[in-house]
Amino acid sequence: MSEISWNNLTSLESFKKLTALNKPISLANALSGENGAKRVATSSVPMGAGLCYNYAAKQVDEKVLSIFSELTKEAQLLEKFESLYNGEIVNTGEKRMVLHHLTRGQLGKDVIVDGVNKRDFYVKQQNAIADFAKKVHSGEIKNENGENQLEFRSFR
Repeated sequence: MSEISWNNLTSLESFKKLTALNKPISLANALSGENGAKRVATSSVPMGAGLCYNYAAKQVDEKVLSIFSELTKEAQLLEKFESLYNGEIVNTGEKRMVLHHLTRGQLGKDVIVDGVNKRDFYVKQQNAIADFAKKVHSGEIKNENGENQLEFRSFR
């Protein structure tokens, strides 16, 4: 993998191309008639859990998508995403890792710092939150008036 460049977005040639496009597409034209049906049918991107994102009603066309593709490569977005998930220093201003993604689960490699797996901290926090929620739901934890929070909410 090549060295990651942390240049400002505005310095990238593909970003300059994108900002030079001064005539947005007409959504009224793009979504009318048979072209509209085709646009809706072909403007979806699969996401997780069987969902998809449909961008038919956004002011993009093949030219814009092509430049976005160039921008993705020039800005090294995939490499930066991988670096973030694997615990590399991506906050270049403060010269530190960004680990908040670990609260949503481990997607990359273990993040080991000074011999400690940082993932363990987040697993402990997730377990503590789940334990607290179970106690609230079971009525073991009550509000200051001794009321079960769930019952209290339903009466107000």
